[in-house]
Amino acid sequence: MSGWFKKFRASAAHSPIGDQRTCALCNAPLDKPETEQNNAGPDLPRYDLCPQCEGQLFAQWGVPFQEYIDGLQAPVVITDDNIVLKAANRAACNLLNREAGQMTGLPSGLVFECEHASKPEGCGRTVHCSGCVIRNTVMDCYLSGRPHLRIPATLERGEPGETTTERLLISTLRRDNVVLLKIELASADTQ
Repeated sequence: MSGWFKKFRASAAHSPIGDQRTCALCNAPLDKPETEQNNAGPDLPRYDLCPQCEGQLFAQWGVPFQEYIDGLQAPVVITDDNIVLKAANRAACNLLNREAGQMTGLPSGLVFECEHASKPEGCGRTVHCSGCVIRNTVMDCYLSGRPHLRIPATLERGEPGETTTERLLISTLRRDNVVLLKIELASADTQ
């Protein structure tokens, strides 16, 4: 085990649960708010890392980024500040019934088959886009750095007049210049 990783484990193990506001490794202040999803469990230490240390940790593990996101069970897509898809994990590809290569570089409205994305104005520029919960949540996360957890969203998929309504729960997390967008189908009890 490398010295870097030993230092990380020792630092995190001595961090009081619920009080950590700094990186577990370098003690840099963390700008994200305290949220439950940062806890490993009620009696386990937290492992909050700044983006630099997080990148260093993945480099130590030798896990390529695509392999890492494919290991996540929930559907996750990675977008930029214009909500253009940069990557998708296998679960997202299965949910959307598309290959990652077919989606990369497309605006998210086209990826999610939003009924308004194919209008002449294009995804993000129609009058309907200003009220899009998915777009607004991703943009807020990108601009403020604040993560969002299980925000209810409705997506009208398909061509105008032939749409189906999808009820979703979305969560976002900003890392450097991208946002990770987790997509869950809402169950009847969460609507």
